[in-house]
Amino acid sequence: MSGPGRFGAYLRHWHRRLGLFASAFLIWLAVSGVLLNEGARLGLDNIRVSLPLLMHWYGLNALPPADGYAAGGHWLVTTSDATLLDGLPLTPQPAPVLGFAAINSGGHTLLFVATPDSLILLDDTGQRIETLNAATLPMATLRRIGRTAEGQVAIQDLDAYASADGETWTPITASAVQWSAREPLPEAQRQRAAPYAQPSLPLLRVLADAHSGRLFGRGGPLLIDLSALAAILLAASGIWMIWRAARRRHHLPLS
Repeated sequence: MSGPGRFGAYLRHWHRRLGLFASAFLIWLAVSGVLLNEGARLGLDNIRVSLPLLMHWYGLNALPPADGYAAGGHWLVTTSDATLLDGLPLTPQPAPVLGFAAINSGGHTLLFVATPDSLILLDDTGQRIETLNAATLPMATLRRIGRTAEGQVAIQDLDAYASADGETWTPITASAVQWSAREPLPEAQRQRAAPYAQPSLPLLRVLADAHSGRLFGRGGPLLIDLSALAAILLAASGIWMIWRAARRRHHLPLS
């Protein structure tokens, strides 16, 4: 076999080997790249993953909350993944919680969860009754929530208002309110919150780390670089073989 022929056979042999090595990585890079680019459109930016093995790989461990809001014999606790009333998650999960209050209205216990732009009204089992916002509240945004000495719920932004039922609000003096504040959680409540305090990460963060190789430790980026190099060699060797075959078909002398 002539020199060029021997080199061509040798090149085809390594071309196949490189193809087998690089194909799986190239497919993964292509798939993960598409998912990263289209993540928002596919709704992936709202997904979090909490697989124990993956969290251990990232060095993340469960950390139950140390405090919460107490009102009317109930505890409202927030974790990274849920807002819990007496250890049970509220659905849908409220926005960042500012405080918690409980009042007795008409012989029934009403629970109020304050967020920056709404007041969520619950019964004493955690069932949502309604959500009050700027259309029904005397203010557009809330800064804190509490309870008056008369047993009414109170809210404040710049001015403070109180209500006995969440429907009718009257101005009050803010200094007369016991405002909701975080308190240390009893151990029993910490244990009830523990299953909902598992660490989690955004799915797109995990995809990005896997795409770049960082997910696989120090050697991961090197493996991705080797895959890229293999792809370059595959392209170069493929172009060379096509060029050589084209010259042979046209009976041109090989240099």
